[in-house]
Amino acid sequence: MKKNILICALLISLLSVVTFAFFYEKPILTTYEAVKRAEEILKNPPESWEKANLDEGLKVTPENIIANLIEREGRFFNRYKWEVTIIYNGKEPTVVIDAYSGKFIEIYGPVS
Repeated sequence: MKKNILICALLISLLSVVTFAFFYEKPILTTYEAVKRAEEILKNPPESWEKANLDEGLKVTPENIIANLIEREGRFFNRYKWEVTIIYNGKEPTVVIDAYSGKFIEIYGPVS
């Protein structure tokens, strides 16, 4: 009898852990954090973008920012990304970052 109770308790505990892990979502970066991260990326672009001079004349103000939180396609779980466009000096680069970690994904848009 005690063995059955112990096995049931273990199964319930395991089910609770699995359920929590399945439904747990990391917090998403705020708009402010996403814009700051995009600004950092433009000031120190990845090696493949260094020649574009993305930081030349970069001034971030609320009027020249477009930030969108978008669901990433092709994922089993709902994952989101931030697309932050900063308009300055005739350039409109859009920096795409992971909405949870702030990890750089790509840069696209008019950059010259």
